[in-house]
Amino acid sequence: MFELGQQLIPALLSWYLIPANIHAITCDHIESMRLQYEHGLPSISTFDQEVHRWRALCESNDNQQRISLSGALRLALSTTGLFQNIETVLSLLLSLPVGSCCCERTLSTMWRLKTRQRISSMGNARFNGLALMNIRSDKMSAKLTWTMYCTD
Repeated sequence: MFELGQQLIPALLSWYLIPANIHAITCDHIESMRLQYEHGLPSISTFDQEVHRWRALCESNDNQQRISLSGALRLALSTTGLFQNIETVLSLLLSLPVGSCCCERTLSTMWRLKTRQRISSMGNARFNGLALMNIRSDKMSAKLTWTMYCTD
């Protein structure tokens, strides 16, 4: 678990790109982010200059109200291509999971179903279907009928 936290630290450095946090960004943070995202950035060579331009834009008086991650991404998108690297990093940051409950629910469901699969002769297709239904039960419609459950 500790190793996973160490791997996420460079990814979480991109929180410094949010306008409310941009004042605390350092050259070391920028370098760590550049190394972390070097294979996913549209233009790695201009990342440093782009971060400095982004900081100047965020520190201007009219952009102080954009303190959220989604607000920062909207600001980057509104500049029509001036901050392509920033858009990419903020989009990746937006895709990081906030908590681990979904992962824990997935593993716990898999453990329960694998135990049942060993006891019965459940096939892989049925196992996958049951796993998805249980893991994503919050997204499933309440109007499912028994005929949908019974078809193999």
